[in-house]
Amino acid sequence: MKKRQNKYLLRCMYLNQTSMGIYLLLIGAVLPMIRAEYGLTYKLSGVMMGVQSAGYFLAGLAAPLLPGWFGIKRSYLVLANLALAGLGMIMFTGNPFLLLCAMLMTGLSKGSCGNYNNSIVSNLSGNDASKLNFLQACFAIGACIAPFIAFVCGDSWRKAFTLEIVIGIVILLYCLGMKIEDGAYPAPGRGTGMDLGFFRSKVFWICAAFLSCYMAIEACIMGFLVTYYVDTGLVSEGRAQMLSILLWASVLIGRLACAALSRIFRPVHMLLVMSVGVAVSFILFIFGGSVIPVTVGSAGLGLFMAGMYGTAIGDVGDLLEKYSLSMGMLIVIPGLVSALMPSLIGILADLWDIRKGMMSIFGLIVLLLAVTIADLRQKK
Repeated sequence: MKKRQNKYLLRCMYLNQTSMGIYLLLIGAVLPMIRAEYGLTYKLSGVMMGVQSAGYFLAGLAAPLLPGWFGIKRSYLVLANLALAGLGMIMFTGNPFLLLCAMLMTGLSKGSCGNYNNSIVSNLSGNDASKLNFLQACFAIGACIAPFIAFVCGDSWRKAFTLEIVIGIVILLYCLGMKIEDGAYPAPGRGTGMDLGFFRSKVFWICAAFLSCYMAIEACIMGFLVTYYVDTGLVSEGRAQMLSILLWASVLIGRLACAALSRIFRPVHMLLVMSVGVAVSFILFIFGGSVIPVTVGSAGLGLFMAGMYGTAIGDVGDLLEKYSLSMGMLIVIPGLVSALMPSLIGILADLWDIRKGMMSIFGLIVLLLAVTIADLRQKK
């Protein structure tokens, strides 16, 4: 009976991760249309993405604590579905303050869902990196669906949002029957729940630095991807949606491949290959100058970024099992960094253009490579 409950619980985690992929990428996919209709500047668009990441940051603080007060199931269902209200708010107002509130809600939903999903799957699977990578693959499936929805709905981005809200409600109804026991997500205050000993671990700080770089890069590229394609004049908006699908199809392939390769290769070696691949792919993405090299660079970014999160989390699985708050901190710290970068890109894009704004990501890629090398030395 317990085994059946755990399988049902894992399915709920996978479904919610898929839904998260849809709504997060759907916002980026229709951002050019939202910008045009509401008259938003690059700066405000960047701040919206930054506020979303700030919600991710705040969720890292709150999500691990709320189950101790309200119970894990209630906390999970409310926070994981907060994004649906955020999408609804964006549909009905162009007021900058309310748009920022809506994006904050989607970020809170992303952060809390990410915290609970990763912790629960990690605990139920015994820190199995393949299952964690499959969890991230579910996000990629949702991310592939998002631009397809945007493409099918055409100019009506509100129809696209409505469809995702319906999907989210159906998943919510399915998840009402799940049972989350203490062993799947130990509440803080029990055992080592409030132990902050992980702050003294070099492994923790290396992982936090790596995830900070990775998540900031992902937030910038995924948030401005379609905008970058369209505003640089490389492709039409319809083809931009197709390129977005290609990138996330590459992410899906990469995550499934990582789930298999993680049984053969050490995480630290996989992270090194991924980091170098991201650097090369981003050079093609920025300096390609035509559709073919930009397409290859986009696919490469998806392929090499795909397994970074799941592999990095799997690499510190023992730490997560010992300290329940450590997963929250691995959301808080990277969330703070990823909250700043989209705003910076928006400011630079308003000053010059979107390509020069995106070039600031090179700084993050250099740091990513440096942290990966430090991780390799630490493991040796």
